[in-house]
Amino acid sequence: MKTIDMIRKFICLQSGLMSEFRRQFPDCQDYRFLLDFPKKGHINYGGYEWSFIKHGAGLLFVNQSNHQEIDINRSASNPIFFDIQRIKQYFESQKMCSNCIEDDIYAAIEEGKVIEIDHEYKLLKLK
Repeated sequence: MKTIDMIRKFICLQSGLMSEFRRQFPDCQDYRFLLDFPKKGHINYGGYEWSFIKHGAGLLFVNQSNHQEIDINRSASNPIFFDIQRIKQYFESQKMCSNCIEDDIYAAIEEGKVIEIDHEYKLLKLK
């Protein structure tokens, strides 16, 4: 699977996890510093149980069945954004090679598929 397709899959998963988190924890309102977020817990999403741990201004979600990791280390309020480290961690948690990710992202920027905003990236078309 191409890097851009994996990024699409990552963004959909990250967005779905945050959507489900908001549904299960509606009292959490501080998406900048996560001060009112639980330190850890579990949610169900996509037929799987995911544990989460709050760290700094981010949340690390871990699929309890296959150990897939989604680390939203910033911009929890806007889960369509990603950064290189998040994508690398996601690839590695799936036992996939992450060596070419940076080059692939920079190529996607040049092709107009990805834009950079404040050291994060946004895929322009999810489909």
